[in-house]
Amino acid sequence: MNDAKGGQFDFAAFKRAFVAQDVASWAGFFENNAEWIEYKHSHPPHSPRRMVGKAQIEAFLSQVKASNIALT
Repeated sequence: MNDAKGGQFDFAAFKRAFVAQDVASWAGFFENNAEWIEYKHSHPPHSPRRMVGKAQIEAFLSQVKASNIALT
């Protein structure tokens, strides 16, 4: 979600969606062709977890919400 005129990222809105785990609002920050690449100890750098497209990212965000993990 960028401001159409100035291209400014609305960090406050992103933070609210992130902390509240409001999946629809959170996913709204990603374009349809977005990519999420995640490097974790369980996925070495040569094999990162990769989600391509808003639908895959939104599904992942739903999993995050369902995990009951607190995000701050």
